[in-house]
Amino acid sequence: MNFVNEAGWERALRTIVGIVLLYLGFGAVVTGTWGTVLIIIGFIMLITGLIGWCPLYTLLGTGTKKEEERVPSGEAAPPPPPEATPGPAEPVGGAEEEEEGGGEETPPEERTPGPGGY
Repeated sequence: MNFVNEAGWERALRTIVGIVLLYLGFGAVVTGTWGTVLIIIGFIMLITGLIGWCPLYTLLGTGTKKEEERVPSGEAAPPPPPEATPGPAEPVGGAEEEEEGGGEETPPEERTPGPGGY
């Protein structure tokens, strides 16, 4: 699956920074070990900026793209989760029910509504 976990602004920034670092390394502006380091970092920045996926973000479970926008390519976004609705009201009168039920919880279909209803 191909996931995109970088926002558009970050992809553009990574691409630009990657190109600049590659220029500094390959253009002999910076030489030696530091030039090689700039080439490696520039290459990583350029590739992650172009594809929009950062492996480190995946490992950390984060990203700059909004959660609802993180959808595998070619798939539709999942529907939003339903609103949380309150469950049935718990019966009132705890001591009497403990004796009758023997410590077992009453199944939801057998519960009776309390003063507030369901």
